[in-house]
Amino acid sequence: MKIKEYLKKKKISQHTFSAKIKVSRYSLHKYIRGQIPARKQAWTIFNETDGEVTFEDMGFKSIPKNPLKDF
Repeated sequence: MKIKEYLKKKKISQHTFSAKIKVSRYSLHKYIRGQIPARKQAWTIFNETDGEVTFEDMGFKSIPKNPLKDF
């Protein structure tokens, strides 16, 4: 499911979701319009949506390495 569809389904504003994933509303808007987020943001979106927004939905061809577990 695309980010835009997820927000509509869950009735979450872009402002609220961007604050949850700690990116600017402008960055979130770019992701909604098709820009592929950086790995860290992609994993944050995936986790925040409980996997409903997949990496493929965000434009990745495969699952990127999780930077949150690299440490």
